[in-house]
Amino acid sequence: MASHKTSSRKSYECPRCGKKARVKDKYFPFCSRRCRMIDLGKWFNEEYSVETEEKPWDPSDPEQL
Repeated sequence: MASHKTSSRKSYECPRCGKKARVKDKYFPFCSRRCRMIDLGKWFNEEYSVETEEKPWDPSDPEQL
């Protein structure tokens, strides 16, 4: 049986600032609480969004009730 070696990275770049963020760190995937909170604030301020094919809710549309 052949043995397969998997590579497991132990650190990544913080998606906010680019500094090293380790998997076992408290704020992973971010490098710090500050970067984590900045990212969360962007979600709350709707600077980030997830695309969807759903149309906006229209209370006058009987199909959406």
